[in-house]
Amino acid sequence: MASYAEDVARWRMERKQAQITDRVNQIGAEYAQAVRERDRAIADGDTETAECRDMDCEQLEGEYAQYCPPQQTMHPAAQQWILQNKPFFDRHGAPSKTTSRCTAQLFLGLNTIRMRKR
Repeated sequence: MASYAEDVARWRMERKQAQITDRVNQIGAEYAQAVRERDRAIADGDTETAECRDMDCEQLEGEYAQYCPPQQTMHPAAQQWILQNKPFFDRHGAPSKTTSRCTAQLFLGLNTIRMRKR
């Protein structure tokens, strides 16, 4: 049975997650509106308004990146290795993001070791 402190901590965490989700949704709506206003101002030749709306877009993009940071991309050599070994992945199922990332790290690590031995 959870203690009172654990219940409060879980409630706080759930509340914070709900607030973050709500803010991310608000950012999306505000960003769409700012983009529409910026594009309309550009079409109308109103550069001052367009600049202001573009600054709003940049600020919202920055705030969004704080909540949802960009995902790390896989190294191109690892992607190529996975494509070259496609029959294996077809036979054993599509790799999950974790599997692909581990495979990429393993591949890159082995290449580093091989390169050092030469």
